Amino acid sequence: MLQVIKMTQEILGVKEYAGMKESRMDYERAKQNAPLLKSEIIEPFEQMLRTHYANATGFDEYSLPFAITKIGLSLGDGIGFDLRGETRTKKPAYKEIVKDMEGYIEGINFLLSRGRTITGVMKHNNKPFVNVEKLRDDYDVKVAAHISPEFKFTIDYRFQPDETSSILVPTRMGLDARTAVLYANAVSMYDSMARLQKSFEQDSNDEQFAMGEPVRVTKKKAYDASEKTREGPRWSYVVQTLVTVPVKNAPTGELDDLLNAEGSIHKLRRDFSQYKLMEHPDRAEVFVSLKSVYDRIQGLKNSDSVSATVISVAQQEVLPENQ
Repeated sequence: MLQVIKMTQEILGVKEYAGMKESRMDYERAKQNAPLLKSEIIEPFEQMLRTHYANATGFDEYSLPFAITKIGLSLGDGIGFDLRGETRTKKPAYKEIVKDMEGYIEGINFLLSRGRTITGVMKHNNKPFVNVEKLRDDYDVKVAAHISPEFKFTIDYRFQPDETSSILVPTRMGLDARTAVLYANAVSMYDSMARLQKSFEQDSNDEQFAMGEPVRVTKKKAYDASEKTREGPRWSYVVQTLVTVPVKNAPTGELDDLLNAEGSIHKLRRDFSQYKLMEHPDRAEVFVSLKSVYDRIQGLKNSDSVSATVISVAQQEVLPENQ
C-alpha cells in the first residue's frame, strides 16, 4: 500500500508595485497567495499565541480584562513576543440603534396582528401599549449590542523578520522559534502583497474612470471630485434622549426618568406629555403607547440635524495640454 506524503508548498513573494503592466503577474500571484499565507501560517500561529495568552492570564473574548494586561513569551535564540490584551468599547452605531428601535415596534405590531400574545404588551382601545420597564430594558439590550466591549489582542515582535522572496508552508506548526520566524516573515510578505493589490486596483479604477463616457476637458486627470453638503438626523441625539447610553457624559434617558418618576398616572401624563401613558388595571405598572414611542422617535429625528460632506465624482476625458 502506497503511503501518501503531504508535500510542503512554496509561496512566492512579490516585488514593489511598478505599474499595471509591469506588476500584473505579481498582482495575480498576490491574489492567489495572500489568502494561503493567512490561512496556512498567520492565522494558525496567532491562534497559538492567543491560546498561550489565555492560559497564562485567563483573559480572552469571553473573559475580558479590566485593564491592559501584558505578558512576554520567549522561544529561545533571541526570538519572542510581547502579547497584550485589553478591553475596547466600540463606538456606538447610533443610526443602526434607531433602526433597531423602530424595527422593534414594527415587529410587535406584526406579531399582534397575527394573534400573538406578548409578555408585557397589552391592548387598550385596540391600540398596543408596552410596559415601560420592559421597553427600557429591551431598548437597553439593543444599545448594548452596538457598543458592547470587545477584546483586542496585540502581538509585538522582539526580533526583526527576515527579508525573503519565498516561504515554505510547513506540514506541522508549533509554538517554537523556527515557526515564530516563519510567521513573522509570512506577515511581512502578506503586507507587501496587500500594498501591491491596493496600488494595482487603484490604478485600475482610475483607468475605468477614464474609459467611461467622458466630458471633454483639458486637465490631466481622469475624473473630477466635488464636495456637497447633506443634512440628516443627529442619530446620537435620538438614542440618548430615549435611553441612558453607557458612554461618558451621556444624559439620563426619558424612559429611565419615566421609570424613576413618582406620582399618579395623571401627573406622569403631564410631566411626560410626549408619550401616551396608561396604568395597568390590576397592577401598579405604567404602560406606554407604542405609536407614541414611534412618533417620539420621528420627532427627535426631525428636531435636530447634522450636516455631512459627501464626495461627488464626475468622469472626464484626459487630453494633452495643447488641445
